[in-house]
Amino acid sequence: MSSRLLFALFCAVSISTGCVVSDKPPPAQPGDVTLLWTFGGLRCDQARDVYGVNVTIPGEALANDGKYACSTSGVDGITLHDFAPGSYAFTLQAVNFQNQILFEASGTFIINGSKTVVVDLTPTGNPGSYAYLSWSFPGNMSCAQAGVSTVEVLLDGLAPHSAPCTAGQTPPGLQTPYLAPGLHSIELIARASSGQPLYTYRGGLTTRAYDPVSADYSLAALTAQLGDVTFLWTFNGLRCDQARDVYGVNITIPGEVLSNNGRYACTSSGVDGITLHDFAPGSYNFTLQAVDFQNQILFEANGSFTINGDKTVRVDLAPVGNPASYAYLNWSFPGNASCAQAGVASVDITLDDLAPRNFACNVGQTSPGLQTPSLSPGSHFIEFIARDASGKPLYYFNGELVTQAYNPVSAAYSLYAIGGASISWRFTDGSVTFDCNTLDPTGNLQVGINFQDTSTGEWIYGALGDWHRCADKPIVYSYLRPGTYKVSLYAKTSSNVEYRSTSNIAPIQVQAHVFPGPSGALDVMMYRQ
Repeated sequence: MSSRLLFALFCAVSISTGCVVSDKPPPAQPGDVTLLWTFGGLRCDQARDVYGVNVTIPGEALANDGKYACSTSGVDGITLHDFAPGSYAFTLQAVNFQNQILFEASGTFIINGSKTVVVDLTPTGNPGSYAYLSWSFPGNMSCAQAGVSTVEVLLDGLAPHSAPCTAGQTPPGLQTPYLAPGLHSIELIARASSGQPLYTYRGGLTTRAYDPVSADYSLAALTAQLGDVTFLWTFNGLRCDQARDVYGVNITIPGEVLSNNGRYACTSSGVDGITLHDFAPGSYNFTLQAVDFQNQILFEANGSFTINGDKTVRVDLAPVGNPASYAYLNWSFPGNASCAQAGVASVDITLDDLAPRNFACNVGQTSPGLQTPSLSPGSHFIEFIARDASGKPLYYFNGELVTQAYNPVSAAYSLYAIGGASISWRFTDGSVTFDCNTLDPTGNLQVGINFQDTSTGEWIYGALGDWHRCADKPIVYSYLRPGTYKVSLYAKTSSNVEYRSTSNIAPIQVQAHVFPGPSGALDVMMYRQ
């Protein structure tokens, strides 16, 4: 007999005392909700930019307007009390000291008694991240014991960066440039002082939003191999068919006996260079001398290479002596505007470390152009500042001018419109805001400033930034390309306390020919790390 039938019979014989049969479940119970949170997998003590978490539950009035500390009584989360039974939606926003949103998550929960909700908030935008790299060698040898002088670091196919070996064996390690959070490719090549590769590693590096990671790599010894060396040459940037006086190239490698006494044609099998075979593993020095028909030296270069398998060495030989060279300069403005259309009256030109000189704008728009003074052949720094009649800068360019021995060159440059920005700063430890003189009464504190182009990701002042004395603020910039830029500031006191701006500062807009002065400076807050 079923339990329900037994219960019905019991009611039948007990009708005088009263009895109610119901198939409905017991009524839902009120309760508390406990929200436990992490931020991209990080705890509060790891996501150091997170100051608190804002909680929104539509239809519910929360204490302190829903703004709570990241940790309460040692727990990364908060318990909210006395919810009526039912379903609720919620939004969590992790914010920094300026109430800027760093991480965010949404969801729902149902109250029928107390409830615990575990939430991992995801980063907003595309925050920067970096890592501290450490490395070791077989047998846990030190750099000196392993014979390693430098370690070459290659990240995501970028240009290699060479660092002293000890940087990766000294806490906290070698700091990478800023990277997008996620997985990156990394290659480490440990080299002897001669440049010979001794150990290597190739694999991955995973960075996290708003939190530097420490990554330790064990490098493996390389097995040395025989190899050929291929020299590919140019002559102050010229090919063999352009450097018409060059008859051949003489090669000297101390300790090596070369065929034909080291004398080779400029071109072999259509290639400007030569391949020399079967070198033992190791490091070699070389001298290349390009000569004319009379074996007189016209161009020369020295260097070294390391054999561990085949090796290609690209060499640009420099002219001997100091032959005169010069260039004809031309310039243009956006839309191929003339000087008058661009509003430009004159152009300042700086060559290498010479003093700038001012020229009428139309000189650079008339053939053959403005002739430079005599220069040594090779690469030179050149800078243009185009100004209106009042002297206000409107357009700019800096870059390279390459001159050739015995041959004047024509060089055309496209100047771009410029605008400005003005940056100031203060410091905070989270509760107190203070200025330079409070943080560093000696006046020696330096602040590094950088701008990241949001469209290209490029840092305008490279990996190192633009450094100024703290007390010299505000810093006024007048030669930025128009666009949108993220601003990054960093400082480190003499007692090794670091201060850094957050990555969620609203980007600034640089407009062509608009130059904010000191009174229009963006005031950036830097937070103790």
